[in-house]
Amino acid sequence: MAAKLPNSNKEIAFYYPGPMWRGSDWIKTLILFFDGVALLLPNYLKGKPEYEDPAIALPLKDKGLLHILEPEKIVDKKATEDLSKVMAEMIRSGALDGLDKNTRFHEISYSRLGGYGDENLAKQLFLDLKAKGLAKDSEDGVSIPMHPMVRSLGRSFSYCSHRFLDPMDRSWARNCLPQRIGRRLWKLCKNYFHSRTHLQHRTSSPST
Repeated sequence: MAAKLPNSNKEIAFYYPGPMWRGSDWIKTLILFFDGVALLLPNYLKGKPEYEDPAIALPLKDKGLLHILEPEKIVDKKATEDLSKVMAEMIRSGALDGLDKNTRFHEISYSRLGGYGDENLAKQLFLDLKAKGLAKDSEDGVSIPMHPMVRSLGRSFSYCSHRFLDPMDRSWARNCLPQRIGRRLWKLCKNYFHSRTHLQHRTSSPST
């Protein structure tokens, strides 16, 4: 996903979906076409790129080509309010009730739920999801086990909340996201993404 730095003409490759690239060959290729690589990395994973792939991360960092985005800062109060509002609407609608609870849950950092933007709203959102069997108590104090489909939504909202992505890559929001979260959830949340990314109300038909 491509994005421009604020007040700059530099185009940065925003690595998605994880906090760390899966193979160094990806990054070697990206750096040929972009002015740097950005990762969305919570504080408790600080130093992960340098530790896991020092041969790639350290030279990028030394040359100012590795950009670390911190959800503790970018998911601010306004973004937390937006996230809480759209998620609350989805929970009330019953759209999440049919999700299979007997699946492996995946961790999402508390900061991506808005824990640093508005702690009370983030806490209430967690409790609402927990009551639906879609989230569990933290096992490490910094991340929350969550249903993978709901986690995809939360992660996607945190990406959209970042002004670094201005505007967000249009083809990803219009085409890839519906495939990740499914037709029914996309119909409920697409207006949120349209408003955050300045998209026209046109989407492809997801197959899931």
